Formats: sequence, structure tokens, C-alpha cells
Amino acid sequence: MVDCSLTKDPMCFVNRMNGCLPVMTRMIGSDNATNIEITILGQVNETCHFQRKINSAIDLDCYFPKGTMNMNTLDQTFGNDKGLQEVVDSACKAPGW
Repeated sequence: MVDCSLTKDPMCFVNRMNGCLPVMTRMIGSDNATNIEITILGQVNETCHFQRKINSAIDLDCYFPKGTMNMNTLDQTFGNDKGLQEVVDSACKAPGW
């Protein structure tokens, strides 16, 4: 697992994410109070295991089909429309779903 720390060097995370290699990074929400941690846990069968934690609680646990985990998909998990909501919906589960 490579820890890219706070997203000062986004390429640290992006390069490993694109290859579905274990990596994590942290960021602070726009409210300057919300802690967000995003982690690529690696490959599981033919999927890329992705988790997002908000204030230390897992809010998304995803298994993206091979080749679909990229910056557009990541943006879509944060609600930024990249036309990939169907991919996110089928790959991700939030606790309690």
C-alpha cells in the first residue's frame, strides 16, 4: 500500500489507481472539516476494489470492472457527472444498502 498523503501530488494516486495498484490518499472537504480518504485495495478477481471513507466511516465500497477505474469514474463517485453513474451504481454499495 502506497500512502500518497494529502492530495498535494495527485499523480501519486492517479498513476497507481489507473493500474488498480494498492494506494490511498486523503483530502479535506470543501467545508474544511470533512475528512475524506480514498483507497484502492487492489484487484479482486476481475475487479478493482475501491473504498471511500468520510470521517473514518466507509461510505462506499466498490468493485469496478477491470479497466473502468479512472479519474472520470472517481469524479462520478463524488457526484460530478461524467456519464458513468450506471457504472458506479452497479459497482458500489454504501453501508446498509
